Amino acid sequence: MLLAVAVFVVVDRPAAAPAAASPAELQQYVNAVAKATAPAGQVVVTDMKPSVRSWESGTLQPDLLAARAGGWALTFRRTRTALVRISPPAGMDAAQAGFLSALDAYTGAADLYRAATGSPTPGSIERATTAARGADAIYASASAILQQALRAAGLAPDVRFPAA
Repeated sequence: MLLAVAVFVVVDRPAAAPAAASPAELQQYVNAVAKATAPAGQVVVTDMKPSVRSWESGTLQPDLLAARAGGWALTFRRTRTALVRISPPAGMDAAQAGFLSALDAYTGAADLYRAATGSPTPGSIERATTAARGADAIYASASAILQQALRAAGLAPDVRFPAA
């Protein structure tokens, strides 16, 4: 009878929360994510957004935007593959999932822009733009989690990610 009570008590205890990542583990993760996502960030800032604005204003031909959008999607897929290889430390699963979701959303937006240039339908451009803005928001949310973890660990915010 005593054994049954002891087993019940052990089973009935809630699992302990995992320890937070150490500052060194967190900084190592931040550096790895920054390195892995840099190509995608560069595409978004220096090519995707300016190209879409040029296309919307009529200064960029649809076939050129379609070709660029194919390249963007390839970069986002490669970046996602690199990011999947990074193991997040304790407490960073939500940030990791957010960065992966943002890359999926950016890939989807690139595919929508490419489709919109071939045979635009009513609302196709707006859907692509909405998808791209959604990807930006997802990335910003993941970055906010990361920045909050840095502050909680006593580390300075990282300028490679949007401020929270």
